[in-house]
Amino acid sequence: EIGTPAEREALARDSAANQPSAAVHHRDGVSALAAGELDRAIASLRRSLEIAPNRPARRIDLAVALLRRAKERPA
Repeated sequence: EIGTPAEREALARDSAANQPSAAVHHRDGVSALAAGELDRAIASLRRSLEIAPNRPARRIDLAVALLRRAKERPA
């Protein structure tokens, strides 16, 4: 592993802001999901799917983020 979790988080966030590739947005979304930043995770994962919609693993990651948010915000 390279760097601390906080350093990896900052790198993922900066990369997503500066590079509009689906892979970068996916990495940022997964990083945000791991950090519990669900709104950012969902936004990044959705953007990843807008760019490259035929990636089932990315859809699964988005579903996980949406389910976690639903559990945190009961109706």
